[in-house]
Amino acid sequence: MAASPTVRLRRRRIVATIIAGLLSILLAVPTAIAAPAAAARVPQLHWTDCGDGFQCATAWVPLDYDRPRGAQISLALIRLPAGDPAHKLGSVFLNPGGPGGSGVDFVRDAGRFLFTEQVRARFDLVGFDPRGIIRSTPLRCYDTLDQAIADAFAPFPFPVTRQEERTWVRFDRNLARACAARGGPILNHMATADAARDMDLLRQAVGDKGLTYFGVSYGSYLGATYANLFPGKVRALAVDAIIDPVAWATGRGNQARTQPVFNRLRSAQGAYAILGEFFRLCDQGGDNCAFSQGNPRRRYAALAKRLLREPAQLPDGQGGTITVTYADLVAGTFGALYSPEVWPELAEVLQQLDTLTSPQAAAASRTSGGC
Repeated sequence: MAASPTVRLRRRRIVATIIAGLLSILLAVPTAIAAPAAAARVPQLHWTDCGDGFQCATAWVPLDYDRPRGAQISLALIRLPAGDPAHKLGSVFLNPGGPGGSGVDFVRDAGRFLFTEQVRARFDLVGFDPRGIIRSTPLRCYDTLDQAIADAFAPFPFPVTRQEERTWVRFDRNLARACAARGGPILNHMATADAARDMDLLRQAVGDKGLTYFGVSYGSYLGATYANLFPGKVRALAVDAIIDPVAWATGRGNQARTQPVFNRLRSAQGAYAILGEFFRLCDQGGDNCAFSQGNPRRRYAALAKRLLREPAQLPDGQGGTITVTYADLVAGTFGALYSPEVWPELAEVLQQLDTLTSPQAAAASRTSGGC
């Protein structure tokens, strides 16, 4: 029987958690590497058609830049060729962030929309899956996604109670043990500096004298790392949703030992500010926002308190229900804050949850005997 949309959505969220949670640790600190990328062989790229005007290739690069002529790993690439090849200026390399986001998917899904026709006429758009990710030589700690879900990922977005904290730690340790046992050599060679050195080899492979680069979020850190490692090889860097590179890598003072990376980045404070903007616009929008009645900020706080006491049952659209906890509310809201285009849907979900958990609804349920 096919999985319901709710199950598929939860699995996608778990996959995103795998990427973001694991790789935020593995890619956090660039490691010092003695041998420069120039000591490694420049990959030979053989581009082949892979549909819809795109071309794909595989590059082989050193596993360990301390041993550039040793073991090799593969990197998957895609490019959208320049529309006016006679006047081409070079290639733009793209990274969507994450860390662990697929540059191949980024170029295929968004390349045509990110840049004007004038830019796409003069540049190839090139994306690659960073080492350890998806189509490149992957870090695989489990044979199947189902095994990973069962062994390594708690069935809630984040812990709220002491018991959930203990459960979370247990699953984290399961994941660490599985990666240590099955991850293979790639586990110790996934630093941002490794990815930057890969990108320098790819720059040479496409024939560019200097790197032209566009990176988002974590991609801004990758771009900054490249510029620090190869300051004479930068043609142009464009970075968006910029993260604090010191906070990401080591923090200040003793922060690396006392605070998780996203605490150092003040992600919670940034999210709270954007949530306030959602409330302001919803209140201003009136009937155009499903959650505007009354004071949206106060209603949200009250809803969160009710869900903290008792989860709600939300219809799943297929005749069943899905349990929504306080953690689900916070995690779902946090995810929606990244995409203002989904804020109307967020308002509708909040309104539905508020109605289902309101004191009036609880009173009606008690009166009817819970039926």
